[in-house]
Amino acid sequence: MILAAIYPVLVWFLAYRYRRTPIGIAIPILAGLLVAILAPMLRVWAGRSAEALVPLVYAESVLVLAVGVWLSLMPRRKPGGGHYCPHCHYDLAGLDTTTPGAVCPECGGDVTPASLKSCSTCQAPTEGRDLTRTGQRCSRCGTILPLIRAASVANRADATGK
Repeated sequence: MILAAIYPVLVWFLAYRYRRTPIGIAIPILAGLLVAILAPMLRVWAGRSAEALVPLVYAESVLVLAVGVWLSLMPRRKPGGGHYCPHCHYDLAGLDTTTPGAVCPECGGDVTPASLKSCSTCQAPTEGRDLTRTGQRCSRCGTILPLIRAASVANRADATGK
């Protein structure tokens, strides 16, 4: 009986951990199907005394599937704009990150616009993205990319000579 409580929690944890990835969506689907397939076998294993449990097992499979898919489709970070550290996701709102050598007060990582060339979650390149607009997402993992100010883009252009 304890397995009926641990199994959904484990599936939901894995679905949330690997959210916004194909494996994160596959985990609850396969878990829900596994419970639904094993439900008729409960009659064989436990006999007629388990007849009343079969509908509950089907209900659990639907619950595991629905909640797991919902968790796997959640965004990887809080929605909304803002300027976050690409290393630890600390909110850098109100801090000047346009100066060369700017560091995150939380982790000490580089937070200058030059450090934003790749996604902090999956390391996919961010070329072609306008990071001065809020809500830009990584094309590979869906993570909201850090917002940089237009002044920092001008500073980066001055530094590279373009």
